[in-house]
Amino acid sequence: MSDLENQTTEKSKLNEETSKADNSGCYTKEELLELSDTPGWNRARRVLLILFWLSWVGMIAWSVLIIVQAPKCKPEPVQAAFTKGALGQLDCNLATEDLVASVKALDHGKFHAVVLSECAAGSDEKIGEVLGAAKTKNIKAITSINAADLDAYDYSATESSASGVVLLNVDSALALSNIPDDFDVFVESSDSGVSVTGDHFWFKSVNSVAGAKAWLAETVGAFNQTEPTPGVEKWTIEGEAKETLWLADDFNSVAQVALAGALPGGFVFPVEKKAQFGDLSALRGQQIPLRAISGSEITWFGDDAGFSRKFDLHPVVDCIFNLGAAQLDLTTVRGASSGKRTRLFPTAEETDDQVLGAQNARLYSVTEDEQ
Repeated sequence: MSDLENQTTEKSKLNEETSKADNSGCYTKEELLELSDTPGWNRARRVLLILFWLSWVGMIAWSVLIIVQAPKCKPEPVQAAFTKGALGQLDCNLATEDLVASVKALDHGKFHAVVLSECAAGSDEKIGEVLGAAKTKNIKAITSINAADLDAYDYSATESSASGVVLLNVDSALALSNIPDDFDVFVESSDSGVSVTGDHFWFKSVNSVAGAKAWLAETVGAFNQTEPTPGVEKWTIEGEAKETLWLADDFNSVAQVALAGALPGGFVFPVEKKAQFGDLSALRGQQIPLRAISGSEITWFGDDAGFSRKFDLHPVVDCIFNLGAAQLDLTTVRGASSGKRTRLFPTAEETDDQVLGAQNARLYSVTEDEQ
């Protein structure tokens, strides 16, 4: 045999031996199939499969448990319909066509009702036309009458087709009778203790936080009062409250209108100022803490510049008013609530958040930390 043949044979043997050595730790497909069917591997697969499904079911059960046990918001208490948006005031001294045009120009859904100021005698035709225009817009129309020295109001004795009435200047005991369920009666009186027999709401002008607080203390119903820190009072409203419809003394004061709009109850402003205060009216429909009275909290601060309102798990609505004639440094106002603050009103104002102008106001939504 030649040397070349010997070298080739030796190389073949070497490659064969190397190949066998490299594959000594590996299994063929047939061997693996054989091993996979052994009792040990079958048991391991069953255990892993059971653990997988137990983990999967456990995660689903845990998620359901978290949802079930998570704190839930209380349902919003039943409130008077007029608390969910503003009422528009109309001056009854204007010409009939101007009043009707004002009603027709109202944006749908922006006002719960229109309120005619006290009309002079012989204004029935004017009132009728305004009422008709309001009904075509699907909003209520409320008239006003001077009820000074009036001791009784009987709806069935009137010929009004209005949706409600404001009884102005009530100064003595008043009996209401035959009032339909869909007819609202508002009583204006300087004395919250005046005896009124029958279902009614209050109608009150306001120009200060202290005045509003004093009125509510007499009319809001049962509340639990605490003093968490010096100079701070917190009311937890526990009983049913008789709603108040608030009217600012000065409609040129943003602070007074905002005060009326942030207090428990409803509020009124002239329809011609809808562009200025329309956002404030819209907040009523968006912010439950501004609407809810029963079951809510009101925190009053000793600086008389504002208050905070809260309902259940919803964010605090913090309200600050500058009813004075000079600018107000907001850093001096009872250390406004901590946490993330989002301005609700006015939303388009480009001013320093640390300074509040005279007769101006700010409403914030406060999340995370509370006062």
